[in-house]
Amino acid sequence: MALMRPTVVLLLIGAIAHADSSVGDAKRDPLQICERYRKAMEARDVPTLIALAHPRYHETAGTPSPDDDYDYEGLKAILTTRFRAVKEVKLKLTYRKVTVDGGHARVEVQQEASFLIGERWVKSQDNHNIELERDGKRWLIIGGM
Repeated sequence: MALMRPTVVLLLIGAIAHADSSVGDAKRDPLQICERYRKAMEARDVPTLIALAHPRYHETAGTPSPDDDYDYEGLKAILTTRFRAVKEVKLKLTYRKVTVDGGHARVEVQQEASFLIGERWVKSQDNHNIELERDGKRWLIIGGM
């Protein structure tokens, strides 16, 4: 399942619109980007996913080895290739913590993903961070897709 980890999608428990009112605007904006990301992943919408990625996107694939690292251009190729084999995506996401420091945000998530590949569902669970950076007036994902 290591091949699917970088493209794992997240499904919110509860919609952003019903988020706790204690979540301030500074934290709400990165969460809204995460929701757009989740919807695009479930739709297997590569153009939208690429539009949500920062041009300086970098992924380590959760391993210490640089052999499986990729950047913005690599993300396009990986998403396109992997979605050819995946018929459907479902994801459950639990936001654990949102930290905003100036133009950088980190969303700590616990996720449960299911991918329909052929006639078989492949499931994955993971805890990781979605990293975002402000690009002008908007937030873009710089790592953790």
